[in-house]
Amino acid sequence: MKRLIRKILREEIDKSDKHYRILDKISDHVQLPYFKSMEGLTIYEHNDQEYIMRKLLGNISIELLIDKRKYILDDKGYEIYYESSKGYWEKREYNDNGKIMLYYEDSHGNIRDNR
Repeated sequence: MKRLIRKILREEIDKSDKHYRILDKISDHVQLPYFKSMEGLTIYEHNDQEYIMRKLLGNISIELLIDKRKYILDDKGYEIYYESSKGYWEKREYNDNGKIMLYYEDSHGNIRDNR
C-alpha cells in the first residue's frame, strides 16, 4: 500500500512539474492583450494565467471584477495593467515611490513616455 501511495504522489508531482514547464514555454508566446492571448492559447484557469503573468511582469496580483475586467497590481498595489473582457488594454509603469506614472500605453495607440 505504501508503494502505491508513493507511486501516486510521485506521478502527481511529475504532472505538476510538467504542467508548469508547459506554462513556462507558453509564457514566451503571450503578447498584448495578455489575457486574450492566453485564452487564444487555451489557458483559462485563473492560477495558470496568474503564473504566466508573474513570469512576464514579476510580483503581481490579479484583480477580477464582476464584469470580467482584469486589473493587474504590482507589489505596492498600483495598477500596472488593465484589460476589459473585449480585449481593450492599458499598461502603466510607475516610479519607485509609485507616485509618478513614467509610462502609459493603451490598445488605441496612445503612448505617454515620461521616463
